[in-house]
Amino acid sequence: MGRTDTLFEFMCLLAENLHQGVVVVDAAGSVRVFNYFCGSVLKLRVQDALGKSWADVMPHNRLGEILSGGNARCYYTTVNGEKLRITQVPLREEGKISGAVEFWDNYGEVEKLTCRLKKLVMRNRLLDGILNTAFEDIGAVDGEGRITYLSKKTATKLGVDRQAVLGSPMREIRQDCLMEKVARTGVPQMGELWHINKSFIPVMVLPLTEGSDMAGAVCKSVFRDIEEARSFVGRLQPYCKENLGRLRKKKNDAGLASAKFTFDDILGESAAIRKAKSLALRVADSDTTVLLLGESGTGKELFAHAIHSVSARKNGPFIRVNCASIPESLLESELFGYEEGAFTGARKGGKPGKFELANRGTIFLDEIGDMSLTMQAKLLRTLQEGEIEKVGSTETVSVDMRVIAATNQNLKARVRHGEFREDLYYRLEGILITIPPLRQRDGDIDLLVRRFLSLLSRRAGKDIADISPEVWQLLKKYDWPGNVRELFNLLEGTVCLAIGNRLELADLPPHFFGQVSGKEKLLVEKVTGSARGEKSVCPIHALGDAVGDAEEIAIIRQTLELTHGNKKRAASMLGVARSTFYEKMKKYNPG
Repeated sequence: MGRTDTLFEFMCLLAENLHQGVVVVDAAGSVRVFNYFCGSVLKLRVQDALGKSWADVMPHNRLGEILSGGNARCYYTTVNGEKLRITQVPLREEGKISGAVEFWDNYGEVEKLTCRLKKLVMRNRLLDGILNTAFEDIGAVDGEGRITYLSKKTATKLGVDRQAVLGSPMREIRQDCLMEKVARTGVPQMGELWHINKSFIPVMVLPLTEGSDMAGAVCKSVFRDIEEARSFVGRLQPYCKENLGRLRKKKNDAGLASAKFTFDDILGESAAIRKAKSLALRVADSDTTVLLLGESGTGKELFAHAIHSVSARKNGPFIRVNCASIPESLLESELFGYEEGAFTGARKGGKPGKFELANRGTIFLDEIGDMSLTMQAKLLRTLQEGEIEKVGSTETVSVDMRVIAATNQNLKARVRHGEFREDLYYRLEGILITIPPLRQRDGDIDLLVRRFLSLLSRRAGKDIADISPEVWQLLKKYDWPGNVRELFNLLEGTVCLAIGNRLELADLPPHFFGQVSGKEKLLVEKVTGSARGEKSVCPIHALGDAVGDAEEIAIIRQTLELTHGNKKRAASMLGVARSTFYEKMKKYNPG
């Protein structure tokens, strides 16, 4: 097989795998290679072209000039409505022309792609213009937190080149950015405050999805700054009060209520709280009974509201009953309702019970562990039969409701002691969700404190944006037996007492200092009196006369630990001059 034949065989294999036309002819002008692309253009079968003269197969062509000794060239033509760019190259062997090869490109498709590309570029420019005009600040990241878009104003405020940072991790620009978390968890963050250039900008961070997959997150400003937000809220308040009052009256007249909270209101990014939220979301759309277990103040009621708000019953009523707050003698009539004349003082016409009001909705039985055994039996019948019997009536009424129960007690232990019905426990335990205490939610203290501080500062008309390291240390090391509720109440009192725009030890309510323990308690007892503007329990300059050297050294060390080594602040907290403090440090060399 000669070199030319080998070349023809190679070109034949190549033509089968190219998305363009390939024609090869030998020195006599016979077609040796002719692929499917060429056949589709000429409306000719491949086998009908092979072996024939190029002039018979392609009358539009000008291969004769190439075979006669011409040079390689490219020209444009139209065949059967297809715009083609044809490239012709002569084949030579030992200086003589042994054939020619042609490549056909669909020039019309290239033009279409070019046109579409231009339109896409114009559309992107238009979209960029709209985003820059509609929002003061907006940016987006992909699923891994890399920047995919920044508006001009945002890039300017961040001090970066908006094109140069594309593809860079957002965390390299903003350490406190929530966009990466939202892109990972899919949980939106509404009403966040973006701190930049000594100002706060209200923003929202929303997840971006492609089908059912997370694709990233977008952060956009809601207002240009805090003042614009305050102005808007001020204009909105009269309308809100008017409509809120009308809505409440309507619901009160009907004896109905609705869920006040959603999953967005359950704050936290720790693994423990995310696990609880994930389970609650998975079961929300079913009618299975849910039992919420958790210590007091962990947010069991929040979870109940949130489950109802995304369930198929979300447009129905949400009825809350605190089983521990209603006397035993009244609980039955509250739950089941009563007929007229059922007992002395019964309202004319009777009264519907909570179960009846919850029809086609959800009833939340809080503190169910405090329910008596008698009421437990009646509740079990209602759950099993889906029927109630009003006090003073012999007729049953069907009810369609979803039950969510909650308790801070160990129901299994109460079952063992005969204080809770075993059959009711297993009926309630359709889905068991344990709400973690705050001490087990690693990292959530920061998020909760900042969110509560922002909310409470706005309520109090203050602008508290920072917390001293000493306060942070106490907040993070405290066990929080009252959990999130205790944290919120503490901050509420602290914000009321605060004087400046940063929370200091002196702003903490006095009762809190009696609740801390261990090293923190010792430090509070020795230090915080002067920090709160009171007489210090044991000021350093008097310790030499009052206590031993060992305790004085301990106080100095603990104060330095609390101030992260800031000697000026430590001296101030202890109510002594810096020179006195330095003398004590030099004397004891506490390290």
